[in-house]
Amino acid sequence: MGLSILILVVLLVNAETNAFNIKTNQVSKLAHNTSRLASQYFGQKIHFHSDHSLLVSVPYDTHGSNDVKSASGGLSSCPIRFNVEQHSQCDDVTPTSPNLSARDGFGLDFEVDPRGNVTACAPLRSQTCRGNVLKLGYCYTGTGHGTVWSPLSIVEGFNSDCPHDQVDLLFVLDGSTSINEADPNNFNTVKNWVKNITKRFDITSSGSAAVGLIQYSTYLPNFSIDKIVTEFEIGRYKSFSQFSVAMDQIKLRLGATFTAAALSKATTVFKNSSRFNDPLTKKVLVLLTDGQSNDREGLNASATQVRNLNITTIAVGVKADVLQELQIIANGVIGNNDRVYQLRDFSNLDSIVQSIFQEIEKVSLEGSSSSTFSAGNGLRFSETGFSKSYDKVYISISIYF
Repeated sequence: MGLSILILVVLLVNAETNAFNIKTNQVSKLAHNTSRLASQYFGQKIHFHSDHSLLVSVPYDTHGSNDVKSASGGLSSCPIRFNVEQHSQCDDVTPTSPNLSARDGFGLDFEVDPRGNVTACAPLRSQTCRGNVLKLGYCYTGTGHGTVWSPLSIVEGFNSDCPHDQVDLLFVLDGSTSINEADPNNFNTVKNWVKNITKRFDITSSGSAAVGLIQYSTYLPNFSIDKIVTEFEIGRYKSFSQFSVAMDQIKLRLGATFTAAALSKATTVFKNSSRFNDPLTKKVLVLLTDGQSNDREGLNASATQVRNLNITTIAVGVKADVLQELQIIANGVIGNNDRVYQLRDFSNLDSIVQSIFQEIEKVSLEGSSSSTFSAGNGLRFSETGFSKSYDKVYISISIYF
């Protein structure tokens, strides 16, 4: 019980000063590098171990620099002197391989097991990739209460190149007669819209995106009428110039609006992609229509079939009031406008290019339900190591002292 009081008092005193060791007959100051100002939070967390020393965290330690922005954090080992009239000098035991980076926040939290093994992390370690700041965190494991360290990166590939944001993107375009009824250039506007979205991605062989396109109108298999056409498979074109030429050559198919059948066809096109079973490749479908579907009775089933393949759908409606159909396509819930866009005219398509692009980027960056822990599929903002604990058996033993 006496030790519990010791640690508690050390924490309370440290909040306003440096750090103190409470003894039965006197108070002895723990001496440390004078460059460590109170703003560096010396004593954020303290662990007492049986060799009469403290492991003390300094999460905003600048390691001698006067530049606060360079603070990476650190740990100190501070021996406790009993019945000796001298200060206890703290030693820096911060890991050095790999080196810490500015604003890592190393030492915000750490844990020590009864054998003296330490787990300490830099939860705020960041990486900038294509304008996105990723916060994966990075951990170290130490033995001998932090005398020997080794890296323990829970997120694979953190120190390698930026994660490869792979996206298979399929445009599904309404090619019915009504598209060009009001203006014969409407379909050209749609094609330019597709190009304006696609040019924001790298579709080269070494790039992250692969794009395909379906155009649909009438589907009456009993009469051998099938105007749901794969204009090009996902990943067929490896340069934007090739893609742009192919888009210019596409003609409006004309006919009715069989949206449910088009969604069913889209699942086959996705499955034909060489990356369909790759857990690091996200799948996005962007559907545009200007009218109610002629096969509405099958729309919910087809949209569900798409979602069951982990394909994220973005639905765009132009002119006609098809909001409920767009909601069924995009998320399956009537009244939910997530990833739903309703426009008054084809001339407004360019106004949502950036929004569509951001929706696709969000899909590629968001967390995943996969059990594979990697930078590419779900832990990009994980801040690994922000807090830690051992199971309660170890905790009870460590408090027992």
